[in-house]
Amino acid sequence: MRTIAVMNQKGGCGKTTTAVNLAACLARSGRNVLVVDMDPQAHATLGLGFGLGGFEHSTYDLLAVPEPRPAVPGDTILEVSPGLSLVPSDVTLSAAEPILLGRENREHRLADALKSVEDDYDFCIIDCPPNIGVLTFNALFACTEVIIPMETGLFAIHGLARLLETMELVNARRRRMIPVTALVTMFDRRTRIASESLNEIQKHLGSRVFTTIINFNVKIKEAASHGKPVIEYAPDSAGARDYQDLAG
Repeated sequence: MRTIAVMNQKGGCGKTTTAVNLAACLARSGRNVLVVDMDPQAHATLGLGFGLGGFEHSTYDLLAVPEPRPAVPGDTILEVSPGLSLVPSDVTLSAAEPILLGRENREHRLADALKSVEDDYDFCIIDCPPNIGVLTFNALFACTEVIIPMETGLFAIHGLARLLETMELVNARRRRMIPVTALVTMFDRRTRIASESLNEIQKHLGSRVFTTIINFNVKIKEAASHGKPVIEYAPDSAGARDYQDLAG
C-alpha cells in the first residue's frame, strides 16, 4: 500500500483539496483508496460528503482510545464510493494530541493501526493538520511518501525550510528516506507573481516538484462546497483534468 501524507503547515494552500481529489481520481482509475483525515477541522471528511456527527467512530478512536480496547481501522472506515473509503475526523481529534504526548511510541499509533488494512488498499492518502505536531508526526511515520501542496504567491515558500527540516528529522529516526515532492496549486497563469513564485519553488526544490500543476479553477471550490470531489462534481472541468493528470 502506497501511503501518501499531504502536508503543509500553512493553511489555504490546497492541502485538503489535493488529498480529497487525488484520492477520488485514483479510485476512479480502478484503485482501492483509503483517506485518513488527521485534521481536527475535518475538512477532508466534509469534502467527501460526511456531516460532522454523522458517524460513530473517527480518527480519534484509532489513535487515542486507551488499551486494551483501541479502535481498529475496520471500526472507523466509511465507504464513500466504489473504491474510495474514509477514516473520518471531527473536533474530538484535537483532544488526541495531549493524550498521545503522554504515551510511549506516540508517533507510531497510525502506522501500527494501518498495518491491518495494508493489503486491502492500493493507496492511503493522509490529510495532515496545518501544523507540525504529534498528529503530523503520526502521518509521517506511517507514510511512504509526502506531497507538499504550495500555492503561488508572495509567501509560497515561507516555512518550506522548516518542513524540510522536519522531514530530515523523521528520515533520521526512520532510517529510510521519505520522498518529498511539491505540488503547485491554485496557479493563476494570468498573473506575473504566479510565474515568479513557480520559478522560486523550482529553484529551491529542483526535480522535487511535480510537472503537473493544479491551475486555479472555480469548479474545484464549488465541488468542495457541495461535499464532492471535482471529478464527481464537474468531471469535464479543467480542475478535474489536472487532478487526473496528477493521479496518472
